[in-house]
Amino acid sequence: MRTLLNLVIGGLVLWAASRLFPAIVQIDGTGTLILASVLIWVVSLVIGLLCLLIMGIGAVSGNWLLVIIGIILVLFSEVIAMTILSNHLNGFMIVGFWPKVLLSICFSLFHLKAPSSD
Repeated sequence: MRTLLNLVIGGLVLWAASRLFPAIVQIDGTGTLILASVLIWVVSLVIGLLCLLIMGIGAVSGNWLLVIIGIILVLFSEVIAMTILSNHLNGFMIVGFWPKVLLSICFSLFHLKAPSSD
């Protein structure tokens, strides 16, 4: 249920950004908005899993450069996902690197976390 709510929140963040900054974030229609929200989540998940694999290989082999690369990729996984979708999804465009970073920060700020067990 939390994942579904996070997808809705991500869609609302994208929708708000497209309404507030139409020259930077361009989304053609509700279908594209829903598809972009789901694909950003899926691509970020795949990138995150690959980064965990890279960090695991780096930790086991003692190659700390792989661990650092994995951490950096995890931090920028949503930015990478938005870049991939901006280039390949018709009707979805985010212009520039820094708007993608700011949208990624907004996703993180509004992301629902699991309740603590304290």
